Amino acid sequence: MAVGRNGSLYSATKAHRSSTPGSGTRPRAGLKSVSRIEAIGPYAGRPLDPLNQAGSLELLHRLQEVVPTVHLTYTKHFLATLFDYDRGKYAREAANGVRFTSTVFLAPKWPWRGSGFNIKTYFLPRMIGGTVNTKGLTLAQWEGSLKQIGPANEARQAMFDFLANDPEGQCILFPSKLSHRISSLESIINHISR
Repeated sequence: MAVGRNGSLYSATKAHRSSTPGSGTRPRAGLKSVSRIEAIGPYAGRPLDPLNQAGSLELLHRLQEVVPTVHLTYTKHFLATLFDYDRGKYAREAANGVRFTSTVFLAPKWPWRGSGFNIKTYFLPRMIGGTVNTKGLTLAQWEGSLKQIGPANEARQAMFDFLANDPEGQCILFPSKLSHRISSLESIINHISR
């Protein structure tokens, strides 16, 4: 549950029950709940936190204090490479009528696997002068961010070569789909560590 900037309350929760035998769908183990939350801090939408990221960062740091297996290396990397950090410029854009929306979501996963804790972080990048979604980033900006994590990763190189040079790759609505396909920390770690 979260409060939107316009005061609306919203929730992004889904629940899936196991499929029934013979239904033709892949069976799932029990009830699976997927929730995405946006932590809203006291300065959200103000010059101190124009993109409302401080609440999510505080939540992750507090979580790390009680769950030592939570690592924020990739979170810090993507916040540093997919966003500009001149808060004053973001504040000026907002004062000039640019509307900002959510840029960071957290998704705790239930049931937790084994004894570990599973939480994904979703980023909807926004550069100064860009839009609130991933359309504000170029293919080169995405590649630059991911290249810093795995400079010699062949899968990353093949994906970006396909998107940049293949006619079919260029037809893909890359920016709007990238955040949903590979921006969660778990997905990026899995793709880059191969």
